[in-house]
Order: sequence, then C-alpha cells, then structure tokens
Amino acid sequence: MALALLAAASSGCGKDSPRLVPAGGLILYQDRPVAGVLVYFEPEHAEGNTAGYIARGVTGGDGSFTLQTHPYGKGAMPGSYRIYFPANSGLPGQYGDFDPTPLRAVVPAEGKADLMINLTE
Repeated sequence: MALALLAAASSGCGKDSPRLVPAGGLILYQDRPVAGVLVYFEPEHAEGNTAGYIARGVTGGDGSFTLQTHPYGKGAMPGSYRIYFPANSGLPGQYGDFDPTPLRAVVPAEGKADLMINLTE
C-alpha cells in the first residue's frame, strides 16, 4: 500500500516546469510606497497568455516586490497579466479583484525587474 501511495504522489512530478523569468518592481499609491501588501499577477487569457500561472509577491517597506510562481519558484512566465490585490489590502476597490482591475503588465521574454505601478483613486 505504501508503494501505491508513493507512486500516486509522484505521478505529477514528470511534468516540465514552466520557464520563469525575473519579474518584480515597485508599487506606489498616490506616489507613496505600498508596504506589506500581497500582489497578484494573473495571466491575461484574452491577450494570449493561456498557458500562464498566477505569480504573486509581497511588497516590502519601500513598495518593492519580487514575483514568484508557486510551486516553481522565483519569477513569472513571460506574457500579459492583470494585476490585483486582496480586497482587504486597504487600496481602492477597483484594484481588489481580477475583473474590475484596470492594471495590466507585460512580462517580456527576458524578464522585467523594474515594473512601476502607480495607483490612483
């Protein structure tokens, strides 16, 4: 039985990991750093990013963030993304979900570690 469980648990391990590139940047709200907030980059399927995975990061005290793609590690897959934050982040509601967010970003094939996101009312 233990062997059967081990085989079942490892059956998904043969999949190739996606190609991730460095991605991150700075988030400001009204020209001030947004500290300690979770940020989501969700693939923009309408823009052709159909094979992407959600990437996320947490802002530091200076508003900087580095994206990670769970469970693969640091970085994001190249492609177009919608950017949003949890509803309880203290940011305006338009940024709090995938559908209403006006925020978009493209992570190019070589990566982009200096994305600048300046939120307004």
